[in-house]
Amino acid sequence: MTRGRGTEEVGVVSAVPGRLEADGTAEFSIQLPGTPWSFNGQLISVSWAVELVDDQGEPCGMESFVLSPDGNVPSLGEVSAPKSKKKTFGFQSR
Repeated sequence: MTRGRGTEEVGVVSAVPGRLEADGTAEFSIQLPGTPWSFNGQLISVSWAVELVDDQGEPCGMESFVLSPDGNVPSLGEVSAPKSKKKTFGFQSR
């Protein structure tokens, strides 16, 4: 899911049927995507979660997790100046 100043977006990567046990636990296994990794930025953040829904599709619970190579969520700092040079495009008359 993305969060930030713009439109928040949520998508389903995988849906797995399962069964909730009497003690409130459920076992499942899914293949996680390789990207995008979790991060926190000034304008947008990407985060991941597992959501449990009932047979009618109603949410029952959600647990966030970090998707990254080292388990840490990087925080992207503010960009003071772009590193690329400004390019201008124009038309030349013949």
